Amino acid sequence: MGGKRNGETEKDRFGFAYPGLLPAACKRAGETDGAKKPEAVFADNFSCVTERGGLFFGNTEKVYFYDSENDQVYPLCARPNCTHSREEGCLAARIWNPAIYEDGLYYMRVDENGRQGFYRADVDGENERKLTEFEYDLPGFLGVFFLNGKAYMQAGEYSLEGTPESPESVRRSQILLAVDLESGEEKVLDRIECGEDGTATWNPVYAREGRICLNLEAYDLPEGSGKVSGSYYLDTEKGELEPAGLEPDVTVVCGDGDREICYEVADREENGEEKNGSYWLRTSGSEEMEKIGDVKRRTKAILVDDGVFYDAYEEDYRTGEQRFYRWEDQTTEIIQQYGGDPESFHVEGRFWKDGEEMLFGTYAEREEGDGKRDGTRSP
Repeated sequence: MGGKRNGETEKDRFGFAYPGLLPAACKRAGETDGAKKPEAVFADNFSCVTERGGLFFGNTEKVYFYDSENDQVYPLCARPNCTHSREEGCLAARIWNPAIYEDGLYYMRVDENGRQGFYRADVDGENERKLTEFEYDLPGFLGVFFLNGKAYMQAGEYSLEGTPESPESVRRSQILLAVDLESGEEKVLDRIECGEDGTATWNPVYAREGRICLNLEAYDLPEGSGKVSGSYYLDTEKGELEPAGLEPDVTVVCGDGDREICYEVADREENGEEKNGSYWLRTSGSEEMEKIGDVKRRTKAILVDDGVFYDAYEEDYRTGEQRFYRWEDQTTEIIQQYGGDPESFHVEGRFWKDGEEMLFGTYAEREEGDGKRDGTRSP
């Protein structure tokens, strides 16, 4: 989310406005101030928005919590007089993939023995408890879904032939993993054998009604692996995967269970890189898709109650426009142009404040400046 674009200098530029948030140490569990409670919570190493608070990492060295009532940002730390440094052991400076789910704070960090663990604490960071210590490589590196009392993520496995000092070959597999948020029990839901030369990556998209949508990018897998690139649904109750039923070169980019926004690749460069494409609307239970608009490069799309935001960049990823497609009258509005103004607001997600749907996102500050801007808007 919010990756660096050509010609930009990026600092802490992420903005939240969320109803009724106080510093985590001052907020009692269970207070939601009328915000809509999401069924699932998604956290990556950039941001996490839940019914109890907004966490963001951005391009900073520590995790922050946004207080919209006072329009202030606090490091995720309850210790008085803390310098919020890794050397001092501050929680905000040594965790990643933080999320507030139900009545707890969940995150990953490296323990005193150099092992990567998955932890639960009170919302203010106190009473930490290790749920599990991972034996896998890079668990949750593209994000973690919290749903129905479990955390869902991908991770890597490696097996060596020979010795670690003189390996003859390395075989890799990619797994989908579920971790119980009470017991810490791990369960492998799917394993893709990549062999020596193949790669496989699960990109999380959205979760709804016990089902998680994921996009698989798979290349050079061994014959008989049974997996191809495309969109899949994970039934979290059964622990089973099924294809989303889309044509080749069509994948889901966002959704809410009732609607899905799909992207279709129209052309590719000689090296296989996507060149042109289009966004389509797919309604739940329908095989027909409605075209939203053509773009030259795939970017992020964000669903809101009455439409979808998406960026239409030129090939330089610097100039272009932000568009909004409205469900009701099937019209497209240009929200802003990219390239002329050194600052542009890029929508990253949505939340609710005082019953009103709000947007949060980044201000992209280009070569003209490297300061900090936070931003929120109402659709």
